[in-house]
Amino acid sequence: MLVSYPVNNLGQFGIITDFEATELPLNAFTGGQNVRFRNGGVEKFEGHSEVYATPLNAPWWLQSVAYGSSYFWMYAGETAVGATDGSSHADITRTVGGAYASDASIGWTGGVLGGIPVLNNGVDTPQYWATPALATALADLTNWPASTTCRALRPFGDYLVALDVTKAGTRYRQMVKWSHAAVPGSLPDSWDETDETRDAGEWSLSDTEDRVVVLIALRNLGMLYKEYTTHQMQYVAGTDIFKFTKVFESFGALSARCATPFLGGKHLVFSGDDVVLHDSQSAQSLLKGRSQQLILNRLSSTNYTRAFVAPNFVNSEIWICFPTTASTWPDVALVWNWKEDKWGVRDLPPAAFIASGIVSPTTDVWSAASGTWATDVDSWGDLYYDPSKRRMLMAAVEATKLYQPDNTNSFDGAVMNAYVERLNIGFPIKKEGTPDYANRKLMTRFWPRVTGTDGGTVDFYIGVQDKVDASPTYYGPYTYTIGSTESIDPLVEGRLHAIKAVSNSAISWRWTGYDVELAFSGQY
Repeated sequence: MLVSYPVNNLGQFGIITDFEATELPLNAFTGGQNVRFRNGGVEKFEGHSEVYATPLNAPWWLQSVAYGSSYFWMYAGETAVGATDGSSHADITRTVGGAYASDASIGWTGGVLGGIPVLNNGVDTPQYWATPALATALADLTNWPASTTCRALRPFGDYLVALDVTKAGTRYRQMVKWSHAAVPGSLPDSWDETDETRDAGEWSLSDTEDRVVVLIALRNLGMLYKEYTTHQMQYVAGTDIFKFTKVFESFGALSARCATPFLGGKHLVFSGDDVVLHDSQSAQSLLKGRSQQLILNRLSSTNYTRAFVAPNFVNSEIWICFPTTASTWPDVALVWNWKEDKWGVRDLPPAAFIASGIVSPTTDVWSAASGTWATDVDSWGDLYYDPSKRRMLMAAVEATKLYQPDNTNSFDGAVMNAYVERLNIGFPIKKEGTPDYANRKLMTRFWPRVTGTDGGTVDFYIGVQDKVDASPTYYGPYTYTIGSTESIDPLVEGRLHAIKAVSNSAISWRWTGYDVELAFSGQY
């Protein structure tokens, strides 16, 4: 007897690695690469292409800068800092002091204080860009104390705050050092904590041994992330200026670029083994019990401090980017869709950093269109960026390029391989039955519901397993041509089945569900 069984809403759960596959719903996936989950389906990630031509130096860090009617991207590297206005590039490295001596394990940090960009690499004197223009060079931060460096520097309100400070060769790993409040449009005029006429001060978060990593504003609070704990600084004026309080003992930030503001007055933090969302009072794990295994045993134990997080506002995502064991720079992004609470995975070029801002717009034109009216996801004349939302710009450090993600179906012209897989499927032997892991079933027909680039192909592999802890034996590929193929006839038999979809070409595709035709072939 043949039974047809539907599996719908393949975008409902995403990739789940922390449970045995037999415990998962049939429409959850156990593995994948270069796929995202949204609107009820699983789809191939869009790729990236070069913008702004070739940078003058390999970029390690990016900062968007708006100044008057001008808009710049500043990119900092190992020994130099460059900038582009979208059409031209210029070396804006300081003219006094020479080349920088950056350390990749520390990286660059910074921001904009009162319209003035500031940046820091943990080795040299912090820098600022007095009047942003391609003809203007950076300079050493004015009034910065002599013989002093810091691992991270961030604006907070009218103050600049230095973290993990070294004075005259002595490192104070838990030190928070802040400047006097700056007049809007100016830099702080003092960092002297002994001057009672100034607000400048210092505080040591010495109640825990871990070092302080980064500061990010959350409403009127400054969230201070150490390696394993989280604290906050709050402006209280008076003689103390700031009040410091420990708020979370269970997590901190893996590096100075591993926390980001989130919609609705929250922060998302990558701790190294988890991703945490909090509002300064309560916190929730986004990864544990779902996809934690996608990071565990993959994160480089050597280059982990180069990890970073990056918001993708256009697609309602945050990318957790980290180097795997064999990589020098982040080469994988674990991608969380915050609207649908799903996890996907994407390869990176590798990338040293991804920032958000206005990236050169292009429009969707007839000559670039593919597919049919029913499958094309763009609107005619739409910009590839929404001026009210920021798009991503990627610092491809090894390629010495700046990439814009989500605007092409390839990796800068190279083939983008993608797959998604589900293991240990116990198809019911009755249409309305529960998953069956005891009986053998013959899959006679498979109807995947796939849309995308008309004429593009997706290869399906059908596997069988007789034991839940065994690897599947795959049969195929069974090529599915978008727009013409209706079904495939695998004729594979086993107690458990596995399904894998693979694409190795510059196409788009989206898979929302499938039907299988099964025949009961006997007890195991």
